[in-house]
Amino acid sequence: MIISKCYNCSLKAEECDSIMLRNFKSLIGLFCVLWACNGAYSQQITAFVQPSKDSVLIGDKITLDIQIKYPKDIMIAGLGFSNYEKILNRRYAADTLNQDKYADLSILDVGNWKGLSGDNIVNGERLNPVLTGDFFVVENKMTIAIYNEGTYSIPIPEILGLDSTITVIPSVGRLVNVYLPYKMQSDSIALNPIQDIMVEKANLSDYKWLLYLIVCLFVIGLLIYYIRNRKSSPKEVIQVTEEHKTAHEIALQALKALESAQLWQQGRIKEYQSELTNIIRHYLEDRYHIKALEMTTDEISTALNTSDFHNKYKDDLLEILQVADLVKFAKAKPSESIHAVFMKKAFDFVENTKEIKPLSNDQKQGDHV
Repeated sequence: MIISKCYNCSLKAEECDSIMLRNFKSLIGLFCVLWACNGAYSQQITAFVQPSKDSVLIGDKITLDIQIKYPKDIMIAGLGFSNYEKILNRRYAADTLNQDKYADLSILDVGNWKGLSGDNIVNGERLNPVLTGDFFVVENKMTIAIYNEGTYSIPIPEILGLDSTITVIPSVGRLVNVYLPYKMQSDSIALNPIQDIMVEKANLSDYKWLLYLIVCLFVIGLLIYYIRNRKSSPKEVIQVTEEHKTAHEIALQALKALESAQLWQQGRIKEYQSELTNIIRHYLEDRYHIKALEMTTDEISTALNTSDFHNKYKDDLLEILQVADLVKFAKAKPSESIHAVFMKKAFDFVENTKEIKPLSNDQKQGDHV
């Protein structure tokens, strides 16, 4: 029996045909896999959220760079941020006593999206996607703040209006670590959860304005009576010269009045801290000509860098302002000793930074005499 062979090899013809058939089937299978992968890729959405900082203090602003890329044949109904209400604190598992389970997060600014609806959703028509090749790209910068310490991973927003065949591939951004100010990292301050605003019932003190109005009308009536019935007399010109007080004199007078009021001794901590920082901000505005009353603590620190302010006094100033911010906004409860310390620091700060004007020629001559 004669067995035929392939001309180019030593294999039998039947074996060579079998190998070629298997190779052909493998090529068909590879083509099908590539085609399926291409179809799956065309139904994928990629998204990432990148925080601008990985370490911040409580209440500092954090900018989020958000980008979402999706095929042009997919429609997005909107983005939801309800998942930002329960961002897990990664330190909670190791310290359940001192750490909160979730981030106390506020969305301060939604950038180009012009505001959130009542259910924390940005509608699709506000996303302003840009067509790039076969994909739409949505980009935006949001600003958030976190008011409790911890370590958090900021998630991508929920993409609404997708069917089950579409895959969303999130990119993992860096973690954000939130800390208390360095000088406050002790057991002397405990943060309480933020409570809803309480509405008090009206009482007699709410009608003080009516009593003041009656007194003012009575005084005006007496003045009118006096003017009409006084005897004619030569008019006397009285010149009143009001002494112009400097910024540090005004501040020191206000600090002495606040100290005499003994607000924190009466348990009125928030009112005391608010008035103390208000005096300091007024002084900074008059002394260094910055709009301190309208600025955050960080903005004040930056603005002072461009003035003649000496940086050796910055630590005490920032400590006073930061503690007051925590008392007002994060419901912090400082130890009682810290109030007297801050009052002394406020006096020292004003005295050390007061403006010293050069003596005039008349004053110099008077000193020589």
